[in-house]
Amino acid sequence: MNIENIDEEYEALILDYRLNEISKEDIINQVKMNPFIFRQLDDNLKNDFDIILAAVSYNPLILKHVSKEVLSDKQKMKEIISICGEALEYASDEIKDNEEIVKIAVYENYFAIKYASPRLKQNKAFIMDIMSINSHILKFLPQYQDDEEVIKKAVLVATSSIKYASSRLQKDKDFILEVLTLNPFVINYLSFNQKDDPQIVMKAMEGNCLTLEDASPRLRNDKKFIKMLLNKYSPLLFEKASVDIRNDKDFIIELLEENYDIFKYVDHSLRNDEEVKKIAARPRIINKLIIFKKTLTEEKKLTKVK
Repeated sequence: MNIENIDEEYEALILDYRLNEISKEDIINQVKMNPFIFRQLDDNLKNDFDIILAAVSYNPLILKHVSKEVLSDKQKMKEIISICGEALEYASDEIKDNEEIVKIAVYENYFAIKYASPRLKQNKAFIMDIMSINSHILKFLPQYQDDEEVIKKAVLVATSSIKYASSRLQKDKDFILEVLTLNPFVINYLSFNQKDDPQIVMKAMEGNCLTLEDASPRLRNDKKFIKMLLNKYSPLLFEKASVDIRNDKDFIIELLEENYDIFKYVDHSLRNDEEVKKIAARPRIINKLIIFKKTLTEEKKLTKVK
């Protein structure tokens, strides 16, 4: 942007204003279109609250040119910060130490927590409270990233907040299991190795069985694991198994012999298979008798072995 053009535009604008040929509203409209004009305004215009509000929503940097009186005025700064949270950066130290105004700033833009006073940022109770507004403030608060209590609160507000946990906590299996109890969808942000851990996957599924889709490819292709989950939870989970399993006719027949409800979630191409349809069409009582017969046969084999 050509600074000379801005200066010329500004000079013409102010001249017109002094000659009463344009109104303050015209100045405001010009500032909205070009916030850089603000720095060239006369002091009385720079500290005109209506003009400040018009300019700050487009560029908070204009507050560098505002008087200390405005930046220290609680009511005015509250209104300014409500439309531009990052304006907290230019506020007086007293304003930055005001809990109410900092909350307003974080509500508008969580980046604003960077400019809160050291006292407030070290106040754990305040941070725990303000996380209810936006837990992503942890991105700028490394002193809390290794705090189990804080991280647990954070994932209740936003699942992705787990990424701000310290390396130590992210690798702590017991802690991860506790977090999954609070929010099972945290599994989506875990490492590949953690998603390959049956215990971690099952802990997530206790909260929401559909989180199976976040399990590793190996687990979703493990027939024993999938069969166990189908029996424990719902045949709906068959849709979350690997493509290879969903296309394995022999395995599908094996599953149908125990639970024909699986048929509803079998791929259409296999639903039309005559053998698959025949197994699925058996009455439930017959399936139960078949399973009972198999169980007796296995028990007899075990007895002979003994």
